[in-house]
Amino acid sequence: MDIDKFNIYRGKGYLVVTAIALLFLVVAVVNIPHIRRGVEFTGGILAIADINHSIDVDALKVDLEQHGYVAPSVLQYKTAYGYHIEVESPLTPQLIKGEELRDDIDALLKEYADYANRGKESEGKPVLDKALQKLKELESLAGLNETASTPLDIQELSTKSLNTLRSNEEARLSSILEKYIGKIFSLETVTPMLSKSFAEKVKAAGIASAVLAVIFVFVVFKRFAPSLAVLTGATSDILIALGFLGLTGIPLTLASFAALLMLIGYSLDTDVLLAMRILKTGKGDPRDKAWEALKTGSTMTLTGLLSFTVLFVVALILRISTYYQIGAVVLAGLVGDLFATWGINAVVLLHAIVGDKK
Repeated sequence: MDIDKFNIYRGKGYLVVTAIALLFLVVAVVNIPHIRRGVEFTGGILAIADINHSIDVDALKVDLEQHGYVAPSVLQYKTAYGYHIEVESPLTPQLIKGEELRDDIDALLKEYADYANRGKESEGKPVLDKALQKLKELESLAGLNETASTPLDIQELSTKSLNTLRSNEEARLSSILEKYIGKIFSLETVTPMLSKSFAEKVKAAGIASAVLAVIFVFVVFKRFAPSLAVLTGATSDILIALGFLGLTGIPLTLASFAALLMLIGYSLDTDVLLAMRILKTGKGDPRDKAWEALKTGSTMTLTGLLSFTVLFVVALILRISTYYQIGAVVLAGLVGDLFATWGINAVVLLHAIVGDKK
């Protein structure tokens, strides 16, 4: 069978691929604002359990709400070994207040230290008194009533109070979960400071990846039009994957963000392959070069799709949330890559750089 007779770039067949790619992008842009961030980026409490019986999800949600947990998320999945339970809740107002008080105390102690370093402890005493007032508020939330006088005492007691408050909140949540799940579950608290740190590191990683990708592409091609085409294809893949997150409700977590970074590499691979075939190979019709690149690149992408489909199915059966998120995001991005690379990137290159010679 002569597969070359299906060359979409020798007629108008590429328009179908382009239309699908543009449809994907429109759906993605509409759904990106609906992306739900995981506890790593919002702060909260995450409980995970694998048990051999199902639970009443609605009853657990109502119970949590009645105990002050705002908009809790309770997910239950059937696995090969029983049931996988994930309970996610934002931090309670008490814990948020405790975290804020601890931050205020740290800032006040730092300010007092500046006075002390200049030998002006008396001028800094109002600052130390204010730190003591904040400490009393924090102790009250934690149910403690201890005395501190020196900055070191205040620092140590504020740490103890906050840790006690966290333990109390986790114990309160545990007492609710035990009624439904039993005692076999893991509990993780992500504080606002930690979630802020995660967000900053993820932002830095994203910016660094984008900058390095731009530099790499412009160094390789040294021309604006092909570089822009390659970057357009990679950007389209990421947008489609982000839209998939918003559409399906899969949260943006460290795992799904890692999958997005992985997609940048996959996308640049196929986009650079296409541009190299069209611009830097020998003589020949550019439409045929684009078709040859499509055959090679789509084979690479299909191999990736097969691999991550296996990962996704295994994660779906065993309900391994990290692998599930990675598999789902990469699959969405690779499907988007098939259409964005060969329906947008290739068309831009043929029209803007080589010319669509028909």
